[in-house]
Amino acid sequence: MEMDREEAKGKVRKLWGETRESLAKLGKEAVIVAKKGKEEAMRAARIGKLRLDIVGINRKKDEKFKDMGIRTHELLSKGEIEDAELKGLSKQVEKLLVQLKNKETEIEKTRKVKGEVGL
Repeated sequence: MEMDREEAKGKVRKLWGETRESLAKLGKEAVIVAKKGKEEAMRAARIGKLRLDIVGINRKKDEKFKDMGIRTHELLSKGEIEDAELKGLSKQVEKLLVQLKNKETEIEKTRKVKGEVGL
């Protein structure tokens, strides 16, 4: 019986040693995974910030194109520049401005009318 106890102790020590090695290995692997996760999160955050920067730059670019279009329309209206394609676009803008004015006038008339209004 004494031999069985010693044998059992030996098996427990061996099992404990294997468990300790496995836990140490698992700990090292967990550190590696955590570092990779952190790196991936940082990379995703950087990409997100860059995309947000791109949206801001595109908004500024669109605003400059709008300003350029307004200035071009003014110069065309004054006859200071000549370009057939730009003149055509300018006429389309003029038509849209008239349509906007008409819609705004309709809104004002509709506000003044009491009662049911049909669409």
